[in-house]
Amino acid sequence: MSSQVTQGHSPPVTGSISPKASTPATDTPGSTLHGDSLSDSEQVPPATSTPAIGRLQFWLIFVALMVTSFLSAIDLTSVSTALPTIVEDLNGTDFAWVGSAFALGSTAILLLIGGLSQIFGRRPITIGSILLFALGSGICGGATNMAMLIAGRTIQGMGGGGILATSEIVVADMVPLRQRGAYMGAIGAIYAIASAIGPPIGGAFSQSNWRWLFYMNLPLSAIALALVWFFLHLKVPQDDLRSKMQRMDWIGNILVIIGTTLTVIALSWAGAKYPWSSYQVLVPLVLGMAFVVGFFVYEAKVPVGPVVPWELVNNRTSFFGYATTFLHGIVATCIIYYLAVYLQGTLMQSPVKSGVSAFGLALTITPGAIACGATVSIFNIYRPQNAA
Repeated sequence: MSSQVTQGHSPPVTGSISPKASTPATDTPGSTLHGDSLSDSEQVPPATSTPAIGRLQFWLIFVALMVTSFLSAIDLTSVSTALPTIVEDLNGTDFAWVGSAFALGSTAILLLIGGLSQIFGRRPITIGSILLFALGSGICGGATNMAMLIAGRTIQGMGGGGILATSEIVVADMVPLRQRGAYMGAIGAIYAIASAIGPPIGGAFSQSNWRWLFYMNLPLSAIALALVWFFLHLKVPQDDLRSKMQRMDWIGNILVIIGTTLTVIALSWAGAKYPWSSYQVLVPLVLGMAFVVGFFVYEAKVPVGPVVPWELVNNRTSFFGYATTFLHGIVATCIIYYLAVYLQGTLMQSPVKSGVSAFGLALTITPGAIACGATVSIFNIYRPQNAA
């Protein structure tokens, strides 16, 4: 980390993505940390220019981002511990959908959120994501059946996905790439802390009133909303609405939303509701994968402003980074959602004890996130951290 950060001075801050803010951590312009050439699509041109923001505003914005990340993380892990109690109380059986609905909502909307924030600005999209998350939390808290709970979790997931996406986008707007690892590590640490305290909180609420697991998100959402409303003032592109809408890759977004939705539905049903060989699983699975493949083909050949620039897929560093993140997400999500079910259903632990049993896993993430972000900023390398 540069002395500028370690001595407590604010980093160079810009209000929107710019070539200067996107300068790689190496001293060679137009290259990644790995040494690959940085394509034009990776050096995203600014939607608009804006003056540098002050030190106080920077840190207030950063606090807002940490609060929103805390919101999304604590909801993810606390619900997993209370899941057996919730399903039993609502006389349901589709417990897998409580987690899958959140993942489906967040996954399907991620790329759309990125495009919308580039066109309409970060602030309105962040505010909209927080409001969606709060709405979904209210629906889940008042759920009287599994269908209502799953619908609320889907809306929550859309908001949570938007929160995570805009948090990373805003950090990229404000912090140069050389220093970005430390700030992303700090947000990761907050996410990890929330993940650590989520399971015991979920266990405690499940033994009293599980609905407050969702209702407690409302005041936290209000705090996050106030911080974003008053302090996140990055300049909004001034184009008219029609021009903004024309710049969106609507076909690409529709393809990826349909593809991910069908794939998640098939994987949620497979082995739990229907056999893997049944048409109820195979049809949506094949169609979903076809839409996903069609999405990448379309992105490579057709749109002027693609959702996923093809150069990112062709770039070695980017491709393997995305692939690693994908595989890590599968493992982490399985552990988060099904460890509590195993501890309570098989080992017969109480909800609180199952939450405490997950402490070790969650608490080790925090120092790892901080160390990773700091070492990337100090040494300008990332291979050892990924290997570890």
